[in-house]
Amino acid sequence: MFYIDVYKVKKLKESDIECIYNLCKDNKTYYKYYKQQPTFENIKEIFNALPNNVTIKDKFFVGFYKDEKLIAILDLIINFPKDNNAYIGLFMIDKSMQNKGIGSQIIEKVFDLLKLQGINYIELAYIKENIEAKNFWLENKFLYKNKITKLDNLTVVSMYREI
Repeated sequence: MFYIDVYKVKKLKESDIECIYNLCKDNKTYYKYYKQQPTFENIKEIFNALPNNVTIKDKFFVGFYKDEKLIAILDLIINFPKDNNAYIGLFMIDKSMQNKGIGSQIIEKVFDLLKLQGINYIELAYIKENIEAKNFWLENKFLYKNKITKLDNLTVVSMYREI
């Protein structure tokens, strides 16, 4: 556990699933585009989801707390897809905290910490139809990677940012 500004940051555990679920279930926009609703089971999958050739030591599924309330989650893999890179698998803000600049503030602080660790390039993908996510990442200085991928019933657009 550590602090970023006023937010307590801690690595999430399976014992935190109920809090994570409560944050996720109120983010109806994301799940509309994701085409499934959050469940304890699909949240549990995030804990162990890893790309090929990545170990669990490079994965950080963390929660950001304000006044003991979980207000954001971040699934981050470092040194992927190559050294000195990081990949954001999921970033979600509590619905009541959205559109207040909090998400951007958290992302900038996380990137400052990553840069200190030698990370200089961040990648992610958003669901193509999710205009809100696209706009959030564009506002946070991400650029299109000119890569669109079909994953099961979703189309995702890749983005990147140098830090």
